[in-house]
Amino acid sequence: MITHLSYPPGNSINDFIDPSNSTVQYTSFDEVIQSISMVGQASLLGKMDIKSAFRLLRVRPEDFQLLGISFQDKYYIDKCLPFGCAISCNLFEKFATFLEWVIKSRTGVTTIHHYLDDFIFIGDQQSTQCHTLMNNFKSMCLDLGIPLNDSKTEGPCTSLVFLGLEIDTIAQTIKVPQDKLNDLKDLLTKLSKLQKTTLKDLQSLVGKLNFVTKAIHGSRAFNRRFYTATIGVRKPPHFIRITSPLKEDIKLWLKFLGYFNGTAYFQEIEWTSNSTLHLYTDSAGNPELGCGTVFGSQWVALKWPKAWANDQIIKDITFLELVPIVLAMYIWNPLLRNKRILFHIDNMALVNIVNSQSSKSALVMSFLRPLVLLPNGK
Repeated sequence: MITHLSYPPGNSINDFIDPSNSTVQYTSFDEVIQSISMVGQASLLGKMDIKSAFRLLRVRPEDFQLLGISFQDKYYIDKCLPFGCAISCNLFEKFATFLEWVIKSRTGVTTIHHYLDDFIFIGDQQSTQCHTLMNNFKSMCLDLGIPLNDSKTEGPCTSLVFLGLEIDTIAQTIKVPQDKLNDLKDLLTKLSKLQKTTLKDLQSLVGKLNFVTKAIHGSRAFNRRFYTATIGVRKPPHFIRITSPLKEDIKLWLKFLGYFNGTAYFQEIEWTSNSTLHLYTDSAGNPELGCGTVFGSQWVALKWPKAWANDQIIKDITFLELVPIVLAMYIWNPLLRNKRILFHIDNMALVNIVNSQSSKSALVMSFLRPLVLLPNGK
């Protein structure tokens, strides 16, 4: 049962919960793949799922009055963490993080991750690490009275589905289910023919795109416009105009999905630092100056356009720092292709933007998007 604790608007249980207490930072799929890559090819995987997760956490008796339900002239009190409460995910995530910490402390093995009630265990093929993690987790759950969903327990093995994506440690691939790709194509095709759509449909699209981009890291820059379009629209039936930029991204996604077979390879974990490649970039905030980039014995300097002198652009240091990076990648792309480049950037905001491939700034995204689209194949 899911209790609608966001009703009535403005006077609901969720309205009185501090948003800072309901935000959650989950383990990313990237972290899981990085751990698998670090352990090595053909590493063993296992997964376990906690049964009736939220219902394991009891509610304080002092809060029972907030969770009363009237049904057919009878009153019921929900004494366990309800699914519809804004703070539920945050609280259970803390509990799951504690369980993960216990296993790491007991075994000395750190290759365990969780996403709410889903746990994944990783171990070297030549060791018993994966078995050890799984056995200790099962033993701990038995000691604490935590029920496991045995039908969802898998491993140790070299291929399994985690968070809806199939991971193959031998082939080093991530596979997106074909039905998910078909659903995404159908929705994109539908939206490509419309001038406006509802918030509900656009949120559905964002969710489907976010699922696919877990496997395809480079595609994340092309979700931002869809997400931005939903900001400020509150009710699911409300309409949102499908602008030309949104249509461009819809066409781009449809073109990509026409070629994509659903399988993506792990990213290489070996980084090449810019000190090894002798690749450096820097920018000046002075409108009379500009930016520059050096690669080995080659260098390029760019003077800021005069039109920027009295424009807000010259005040956006994050954008200015991005310009020479894009410049370097375009000029020396053939030499940098297939390399994982570690840029030493002194602008933390830009570091986060480059890593996440997303920014609230339309100006920054106008440069980041073509950077992501640069050819990177052999």
